[in-house]
Amino acid sequence: MMLKIKLKLNISNLNAVLHVLDSYDNEFKGDNFAFKAILSISDDLYSKLLRKAITERKNDKIFAISFKYHEAYALEAILRHFISNADEAYSDPYVKNTAHVIANKIHQEL
Repeated sequence: MMLKIKLKLNISNLNAVLHVLDSYDNEFKGDNFAFKAILSISDDLYSKLLRKAITERKNDKIFAISFKYHEAYALEAILRHFISNADEAYSDPYVKNTAHVIANKIHQEL
């Protein structure tokens, strides 16, 4: 049985990740089978994280989110892709930095 990957986040981190996932849903089309699979998983991740953001919206403390291995793998891949392809004109350094920190946390757990 695969272990679950747990991440500790706050609502700001979660909203930054949702922003990245939302931009992927709108901007990228899969150009190979692996990337199409990751984009497919990202749809499910977006729904899962959006539900979590709604339930935690008034919580200013850190909370944990569990991911199945393939979800964590896909999320890390998307965050890394976002970091390397984020438009230079993209003006929110918090989202980029959060993406980098969370991708590193996931990589340590994988």
